[in-house]
Amino acid sequence: MFVPEWQIGSRDIAEPSVGAPFRQVLIFYTDDSNPAAHYGCFGQEITFAALAIPLTEHPGGVMGAFPTELRCADFSLYWDAPHPVNGEDTFTGIVTTNGDGAAPAGFPKAHGSVYSLAMASLLYASAYAGSRAWAPAPGRQQRFRSVDSYPPWRPSADSLASPQWKVTGVVVTLDTAVLPDVNKSAASNSRVVEVAEPAIPTASTAEPGVGWFAYAPLARAIFRPNPPEGQTDG
Repeated sequence: MFVPEWQIGSRDIAEPSVGAPFRQVLIFYTDDSNPAAHYGCFGQEITFAALAIPLTEHPGGVMGAFPTELRCADFSLYWDAPHPVNGEDTFTGIVTTNGDGAAPAGFPKAHGSVYSLAMASLLYASAYAGSRAWAPAPGRQQRFRSVDSYPPWRPSADSLASPQWKVTGVVVTLDTAVLPDVNKSAASNSRVVEVAEPAIPTASTAEPGVGWFAYAPLARAIFRPNPPEGQTDG
């Protein structure tokens, strides 16, 4: 899953670490052709097979959308589908933990053990010279850096240099086949991550459990998170 920086900074989601348990509702998005949404800037599209189950309308749902559960193996994704969907099919889109109130109350949470983490950053540009309104720079290039735990947000020197790299969150690989002992420390459960810059993640169902990666669209967000370590140039 891609957990956005703001969810961690606001303590909506605890700072994830390798080996720790994770439990969260996952939201599925598809491209609605709205350029203001910056679809694809915060993660990679994935294609997967699932059973689509129509749900009843609920408070918080998108007006005009069709609430749908996408049931995948031992977990589910919530989707405000643009058209009625029912039955088994393949779906292409982006998954995210960013969706407060999007799913109906009681929607099942995906849960498992954090297998790996990669800090994500994106190149941003200001709307105009001196502006504090930022948007993804042309090219929308993301970078990922492996970490064992996601560091807490720390204020840094303010900079209006444009373009510049900004930390957007962390990519979490969740192993749904492993439910760690919550009484153990995260350190005792952790695995060493040696890859300095991992490849773009994909979903796999070849092994027991399913690794899923959820990404949060941060369109129109105005923020000034830390730049990734070692990235101070534009």
